[in-house]
Amino acid sequence: METIEQIMIDEGYREAVYLCPAGKLTWLFGRNIDDRPITTIEWILLRIMLSKGKTMRQWAAQLLMIEADSLIDGFRRDGVILRRLPGEVSCILINMGYNMGLSKFNPRKWPNFFKAIEGRDWKQAAIEGRDSKWWRVDVRTRADRLMKALENVEFD
Repeated sequence: METIEQIMIDEGYREAVYLCPAGKLTWLFGRNIDDRPITTIEWILLRIMLSKGKTMRQWAAQLLMIEADSLIDGFRRDGVILRRLPGEVSCILINMGYNMGLSKFNPRKWPNFFKAIEGRDWKQAAIEGRDSKWWRVDVRTRADRLMKALENVEFD
């Protein structure tokens, strides 16, 4: 899945716990373990995967895929149906959602952005994305690339 691969590149992989720009304990492919600690089931999954010769990195990629599925469900609960959008737009939203978490990236916190998405006005959505702390401070290179991709979506 192209979205997962891009998030893996954007987040980078670290086996050592670190502080993200928002001051949260983070691990693996950008997993915010302050807000989303590793669950018992996820630790069991690690044990199973290691017993089958898999690596920590493969386990981290599996956790990222599970999180992406959870993001899609979260968007759906918020009324954002990704399958109705061009694939590139869906990938951008999942990437942004993974980076910020749905508690910060949702239609209530980003109403103008999601209104533009709903109206299929990609250029306006990119403008709204750039009018944010996320773009200005948090992950400027990633945010700029995603907003450029969004404003250049050519089909509807």
